Amino acid sequence: MKTLKFFAFAFLFLSICIFSVGCKNSAADDAYDVSNTEWQLESINGTPPLAQSAITLSFSDDQVSGSAGCNSYSGGYQQDGSQLTIGPLMSTLMACVDSAMMQQETDFLEALSSIESVTATEDQLTLTTATGSLVFIPVPAVENKSLEGALWQLSGFESGEIAQPALIGSSVTIEFSAGQVSGNAGCNSFSGGYSLNENQLTFTALMNTEMACVDSDIMQQENEFLQALRSAESVSIEGNTLRITHPTGALVFSAE
Repeated sequence: MKTLKFFAFAFLFLSICIFSVGCKNSAADDAYDVSNTEWQLESINGTPPLAQSAITLSFSDDQVSGSAGCNSYSGGYQQDGSQLTIGPLMSTLMACVDSAMMQQETDFLEALSSIESVTATEDQLTLTTATGSLVFIPVPAVENKSLEGALWQLSGFESGEIAQPALIGSSVTIEFSAGQVSGNAGCNSFSGGYSLNENQLTFTALMNTEMACVDSDIMQQENEFLQALRSAESVSIEGNTLRITHPTGALVFSAE
């Protein structure tokens, strides 16, 4: 009789253990898989981001990347069911013009590096820290601009992990039309031809006026810009952003 009671108790105990593990595995299986999704920040600890600041978060299979407002960032992540850890993160070092936006970027990256868990639906992603949360919505679909038919304004220079914004007060533009390119390099206008083979971009016979800039920094930026154009290698467009690569970095433009 004692033996039967022992086996009955053992069977009950084993059944409870199996059921508990099964429930845990089921919960893990049902957790939202963040891989290959893209999001835009809706709030930091309940506060919406500053106007004109687009903060994004993209998950690949094992990497995160996005824009923190002024700088781009990237790093690794690990997900185990609802448990999520992100980092270490690296970011470019471009200074925000607005101090409030710089502080927002710092707060966002610090929060992102201390994420503990994730909950999500198709319409909202919530990343929770020990002291608050980051809430995201899906990135709105943006149709890529055409290379031609837009006025592209230089927003900055990229070199490796370093991003340098275009100088404040300098208007550097480029336009493409029927195999011809023209624009303003900051002080001087330029023009020439271009050829495009898939994403391979080549400028030909670029000429520019030779007016001296009053500001030596703008003059230096203009020289770097024109040199980069003359050594261009490829072009890509994502939404309203145009990127022209060259051997040492890239020129980044936004559509006007």
